[in-house]
Amino acid sequence: MSAELRPAGPQDVEDILCVQASRPDLPCWSADQIREELAAENVFFEVLTDETGKTIGYFVTRCLSGESELRVIAVAPDAARKGYGRRLLMRAEALAARAGAAVMKLEVSEGNSAAQGLYAGAGYCVVGRRANYYNDGSDALLMDKNLK
Repeated sequence: MSAELRPAGPQDVEDILCVQASRPDLPCWSADQIREELAAENVFFEVLTDETGKTIGYFVTRCLSGESELRVIAVAPDAARKGYGRRLLMRAEALAARAGAAVMKLEVSEGNSAAQGLYAGAGYCVVGRRANYYNDGSDALLMDKNLK
């Protein structure tokens, strides 16, 4: 399966909402919130599409003052376990580094072992914790990676 990464645009909002709906563990953004992220300065928002043009993943990262925050990374369940999460993460890191970010920060649910494995395998380290951060009561693990 061939997949293409490209900047997201307003035409992608419905597809992004579909991926989000397939992943109840993701932050639930409205169409208006997605449009706001698409229009925001210092934000990289890209989609991953399959050979038919269907959106199978996306990421959003915000860069400010030499840091980048990975706001969300998502791969549709039917496209999972094919290396797309790592591809999205590597692209987010590359764009952030090009924009001058020295570090990428993120938070992940302590119950999401697959995401933790992805981030740890890419060189992220746990640097803190937010107790009872998610709606299900789970803690958020704060993770960082130096990009330089």
